[in-house]
Amino acid sequence: MHQHNIDKSAHSLHLMSAMARPKSLEIRREQLMRVSQMAPYAALSLVGIALSLTVIFSVYGQPGQSFGFVFLALAEAILVMFLGRLIPHRLGDDSPNLPKNIATLTVLFSSIIVAIAITYGPVAAYAAHTTPEYWEHNLTLMSFGGACLLAYFLGIWLTPFVLLLVIPLLWVATSSFAGGQLDSSLMTQTAIISGFVYPLAGLWFISSGRYLIQKLQFQKLIDYQENARSAADELNTKLAHEIAQRELVEYELRDTQKDLENIILDRTEALTETNRALNQQIKLRKNISDALVKSQSRLSQAIEATGLALWDWDIPTDSVYQSYFHPIFGPREISATEFFRRIQNLVHPDDLEKASRQITNCVKGLIERCRLQYRIKIDENNWMWVEDCGKVVNTDSQGRVTRILGTRRDITLDQKREEQLRLAKSVFDHTSEGIFALDSELRFLTINNAFQHITGFSADEIIGKSLEDFSKSPNKEKVFSLIREELVLKGSWQGELYEKRKNGDYYSQWLHLKAIIDNDGKISHYAGLFSDLTERKETNEKLHYLLNYDDLTGLANRVLFKDRLHKRLRKMRENGDKVALLMIDVDRFRQINESLGHDIGDELLKQVALRISDNSQDADTVARLGSDEFAIIMTANNRVQVAKFCEILLDALKTPYIVDSQEYFISTSIGITQAPDNGREIQSLMQQANTAVRQAKYLGGNTYEFYSRMLQNLSSRRLSMESELRKAVQRNQLEVYYQPKVSLKAGRITGAEALVRWRHPELGMISPTDFVPVAEESGLIMSIGETVLHTACTQARIWNDMGLGNLKVSVNVSAYQLRQANLPLVVRDVLKSTELSPDQLDLELTESALMENASHTQAMLNRLRNMGISITIDDFGTGYSSLAYLKRFPISALKIDRMFISDVHQNADDASITKAIILLANSLNLEVIAEGVELQEHLDFLTAHNCNTIQGFLVARPLEAADMTVQLQRQAQKSGAIPFSS
Repeated sequence: MHQHNIDKSAHSLHLMSAMARPKSLEIRREQLMRVSQMAPYAALSLVGIALSLTVIFSVYGQPGQSFGFVFLALAEAILVMFLGRLIPHRLGDDSPNLPKNIATLTVLFSSIIVAIAITYGPVAAYAAHTTPEYWEHNLTLMSFGGACLLAYFLGIWLTPFVLLLVIPLLWVATSSFAGGQLDSSLMTQTAIISGFVYPLAGLWFISSGRYLIQKLQFQKLIDYQENARSAADELNTKLAHEIAQRELVEYELRDTQKDLENIILDRTEALTETNRALNQQIKLRKNISDALVKSQSRLSQAIEATGLALWDWDIPTDSVYQSYFHPIFGPREISATEFFRRIQNLVHPDDLEKASRQITNCVKGLIERCRLQYRIKIDENNWMWVEDCGKVVNTDSQGRVTRILGTRRDITLDQKREEQLRLAKSVFDHTSEGIFALDSELRFLTINNAFQHITGFSADEIIGKSLEDFSKSPNKEKVFSLIREELVLKGSWQGELYEKRKNGDYYSQWLHLKAIIDNDGKISHYAGLFSDLTERKETNEKLHYLLNYDDLTGLANRVLFKDRLHKRLRKMRENGDKVALLMIDVDRFRQINESLGHDIGDELLKQVALRISDNSQDADTVARLGSDEFAIIMTANNRVQVAKFCEILLDALKTPYIVDSQEYFISTSIGITQAPDNGREIQSLMQQANTAVRQAKYLGGNTYEFYSRMLQNLSSRRLSMESELRKAVQRNQLEVYYQPKVSLKAGRITGAEALVRWRHPELGMISPTDFVPVAEESGLIMSIGETVLHTACTQARIWNDMGLGNLKVSVNVSAYQLRQANLPLVVRDVLKSTELSPDQLDLELTESALMENASHTQAMLNRLRNMGISITIDDFGTGYSSLAYLKRFPISALKIDRMFISDVHQNADDASITKAIILLANSLNLEVIAEGVELQEHLDFLTAHNCNTIQGFLVARPLEAADMTVQLQRQAQKSGAIPFSS
């Protein structure tokens, strides 16, 4: 069926479905369109009603009261007219958003109706109230009549219809409230009119709605009938046309069939004759074909025997014929496009561009022959080299290439052989050894570049000469006689010759000659290779030095040291004398490297090595074994001789060192063992000397120590203690005790010193004097120090929260901790995590730790002091006791060492020193603290001389946190000084 008829039918069905039940949207649109048609009449009605009321007001002498009403009536009339003009524009068939426009217009229309109802009801009531009694009846009729008239003109539907009909009710209500009770006859009349008008208006509304729906249905039915009639007419016309066409075609088919039958009869006779001739031709061609097949078979076998494959490219037909070569190239007959697409992703990327350029030039006729060599991927791990040779065999009348014929062969083995030849030639040309070939008479046939470089002779000067004539080796006649004999007997010769270069310089040469045997077993050629031994000998000497001597100091290294010690011990067994082995370590050298840098550290090691060498003239060997570890092997028949040597050496090594105009003080520790008294083996002697040097460092350094059995046991105990201490740190066996500090002025506890204790599960309480040195030596002091600091600050915060006062806790800082650059960061993090105020933390440092690296320490203490932390010098008077650092460093307090306090009441020197320290501290506005106060006499002396704070057994021994808390609680409950314990 024609598309136009289909569209009409579909439209008709659509109209039928719409006709059965019009949509609410269509009804509402139709109602609004009716409002548009009746809008002028409704506006005139509004104006007429307004003018009537104005006349009434004017008759009764109240014209001023009508102006507001007239203005409202005119405004509403204008709105109705505007709505009437707006509706057709918004509800046209081409409106882009019909539902939204209908909703908007409905709201606008309803708003206008509400305004009319609210305006007319009260105004009519007011007019009735101000007119004579007989006018009230007329106004009643007018109000009902006006409402019905407006409803008719405006085509009102349900909601607006109800609002307009409320106008009389608004009139009755307003009149009642404005002028009292209405007349009973008026009320009766109103009721009668209402009983008549409202049902009549309702029937009119229902009938108008049904009429509107029927109108819509009728209109759609008419549209449907028009569409159906139009489609039926068009269908009938087309059907008649198709019937006429079919009759014409049938008539033509009958004529054509008759003509075809006659033609078939004629052609059948011709074909019979042609068939006889064709059978004869087939027999002839079959014989020719058999001959061609045999010929092609022979040709294919011959081609396969040579390893070649043929290919034929017919360019106009885009077809390629190829004999079998490899499955990866596809079938024998394939389109050129498919062939190139197939192998494009298989050809090696490095070969693809070159091959494509060759093929393109050949197709364009730029070259007559093309020769392609490329790699093609045959599986995941293997590539095959292929060579395609092609030639243009046909061109068209315009000179364009139409056919290319070629061969294909596998050249993988050829490429490998060429690669091997190139590699051999590259090796021959670029090797650092001289390579040459000789004929059977030892005459030069070829030489490489290295040969010319080593000897200085060019190829033209050498080729054709005899090897013996070319050689300048001393006694070459005898030498080459031996060479010829060995070549004949063994087929090869190698050895060192002393040869001469072209410039006259002699050099050592290692020559290797090899005879080359031909198929008949005779010597046909000789291959020669020689090396210049000059650089190798120099390298060996340098290597020997590097292997046996220290690069920094020039002393023997560990390898040479052990070799010489081994030889000296063997000599000792033969001669029966004694040998002393000294191990020398620089004290705290790791800290020197960390604080001063490796460059200064290396320079100090050079100076240390020089001083050891200068003062060890009688020693057998002086060596550097490691970073800061030196060793001396010397002959010594008794310990006194060794001790004197060590004292002289220590004095020389502790003299100040000058590096970059800067003076540095370092000390060393020496460990000594003797053979054969303590052993005869290298390993045991070195271990003994190391044990002795560790003991010397443990004793403070700058001393020497002889090995003994007791020292070995002590070292073992120290190692055992280090192991146990590591476990103690991991298992939280360390505890913090607190020793109160009492202010003599206030008579109260104002602070406490945090002291670490080790409660071993088997050995009980271990004194800090036993394990702290081990902790410092092993590096465990860092983790122990952080633990003590965190525990003490946490406890101080707990005492604050308990209301026991803002107690200041003192924590000892070791020299090892002070060397760490991150100490201020650690302290800050602890204060932040415990929320302790910085002014409640005091760090105690010894004088020796303070002066170890003055500039570094000063910068660190300034950072701590800026944080609000107090700095106290512990054990004052026992170290450097320099007044300069009291001014230089940000110190808050001085703590007098117990060695001065213990005899202060009976020793005049101790008393004088103590008084001087107190006076010095007071003059510098520093707090002075006395430790070790154990007697009442100590307290009396310190009180009399204005000491600020004391601590010691007289106040209390170090207490656990719980006992210290009890002590502070007692103090908080009492006023005045706390009692001192005996």
